[in-house]
Amino acid sequence: MPSPESNEPYPRHRRSRTGCLTCRKAKHKCDESKPVCGRCQRNVRVCIYPTPTLGPLSQYSASSSFNQFPSFEQIPNLGSPPHAESSRQARFNALQTTLQSIPPAITLTDLLALAIPDQKERSLIQHFLCFGTVNLHAIPHPNKPIHCFDVSECFKNRRGESFEIDSFFLSIISIASVHRSSMFLQLEKKYLNQPPIGRWGIPPLPSTTETNKNQIKELKENSISSSKAAIELGKIALNLKLSNIKGDDDDSSLTNTVNGIIEEIDKDIDPLTLNSFQNDNKRDEEMKEVSDTILTSIVCICISQVMLGSPTWKEAYNLGLKVINLQGGPLKMLEKAKKQSTYNSSDSLIKTRTLLENLAIIDVWHCLASGNKPTLLDKEFQPWWFDFADQNTDSNHPDTFQFICGMERGMLEVVNRVNILVHEYGILSKLSNQAYVNMQSQKVQDMLLELDIWEVTIGSADRLPRVQLGNLIIAYTMRVVISVDLLQYPHSHPIVQQYASAALNYLETSRSSYTVNMLVPTLIVGSMMFDEQGRNQSRRVIETLRSDVSFSYDVEEALRILEQLYTLRDQGVQDPSWRPLLQDILLL
Repeated sequence: MPSPESNEPYPRHRRSRTGCLTCRKAKHKCDESKPVCGRCQRNVRVCIYPTPTLGPLSQYSASSSFNQFPSFEQIPNLGSPPHAESSRQARFNALQTTLQSIPPAITLTDLLALAIPDQKERSLIQHFLCFGTVNLHAIPHPNKPIHCFDVSECFKNRRGESFEIDSFFLSIISIASVHRSSMFLQLEKKYLNQPPIGRWGIPPLPSTTETNKNQIKELKENSISSSKAAIELGKIALNLKLSNIKGDDDDSSLTNTVNGIIEEIDKDIDPLTLNSFQNDNKRDEEMKEVSDTILTSIVCICISQVMLGSPTWKEAYNLGLKVINLQGGPLKMLEKAKKQSTYNSSDSLIKTRTLLENLAIIDVWHCLASGNKPTLLDKEFQPWWFDFADQNTDSNHPDTFQFICGMERGMLEVVNRVNILVHEYGILSKLSNQAYVNMQSQKVQDMLLELDIWEVTIGSADRLPRVQLGNLIIAYTMRVVISVDLLQYPHSHPIVQQYASAALNYLETSRSSYTVNMLVPTLIVGSMMFDEQGRNQSRRVIETLRSDVSFSYDVEEALRILEQLYTLRDQGVQDPSWRPLLQDILLL
């Protein structure tokens, strides 16, 4: 019915001309908050406001300075309609058409701006994204700062909406803080001739030394506090998820898989029972998603605390072991991930495998440094370590593990078996019956023979030069460990000196061409040196990293420990061991 108070046949709907175009297109009420309205912020959409007047229609007003969209000048000329109202409607229709033609183009930077309200946090995360990688040995993977995780998925959640995502945010803030702090230290100590440029210098570093000193302290403290907060948030997220699952069904299992559901369907299972299976599988997937996020946070925390030389990594690593055990162990996790990858065509297997690989590296290197019993690779030749690896690899497409560690996965397994032998020897040597030690001696000889075979075959395979060097460094370092810890040779023994010198030579070669940090092997073979020439070579191998992009406080810590070992030897300590000095910190 026409309105009695109007001459028009039907009342006209008065639209706001000041709301964002995205809300107007969807016919939603806009709260007109700027630069991004509330609805677009909640739904992670591009928020575009019209220019103050619709007359010129010269350009968009974008929500973010990071994105540039086409101007209205690119809209085809529609001519000059005779009536103003028709003209406005035509221009608005043209605007809608243009908006519909723009593909979803929200970049990672836009998501970051929406997800992280705090400018300081956002600046650190931007620095993290720019400097490249969280792989343990600073070898960047193109366009993927975290090889095992899709960062953009986290940025779809605003800070404060998810405990596990917040844990992840804080963990990468911790990495960025310590990395940026170490860059200030490089400048203060004059390890660098000029501030970093390119992606390493984003945002630019202040030039004054006084500012650097203040920043060093503040950023180091921020790294530790962020890591501790990330650990606590990870614990909360895990407990909440477990309590929710228990509340849904006290008898539910976290190990039901897609295959199990299919088998029950084949048996004409009752619909109610089938629904229970499906619910279990859904909870399984949700638990895996939460666990993967927590494990990624844990890997990042370990890396940041390794860079800082802080013992906080231990608490994070122990939480990671609990998460893995809750999911049935590495083998179960990889089997589930492989099935998810098969059914969903996703990279679930790569993500899970890379997370476990990073944690295994942490375990193996710490055991080598401390003599502790291995926990993740607790037995010899663990099937999960090999069975789920990339099968087709060459110099152009190496195994993902080689990107992380700079050596082959088989060589890390050798290190782990040496760790097991050293731990067993520490127990057997305390027994009154030495027959057990004699029985172990055959394993030791077999290991030495295997290392000989490795050395002969390293150059014959199609391996990256960096991986070849890494394999050789480890082969000679393991010979030193076996000679000293298992065969009980003194450090001055000619065989020990030969092996240690060879490892040092390969380490020094790696510094000139490739990034193979391996600080623990450097400390082991460097601690064998008696004369000043060998000691200076050991110092150079570590000091060269001071001007490298992988530099952080762990380099300074390694030098401190090396000098402490030399001081103990000069004071008359017979063959001082590196292990008492490496019990709490983690070097890689």
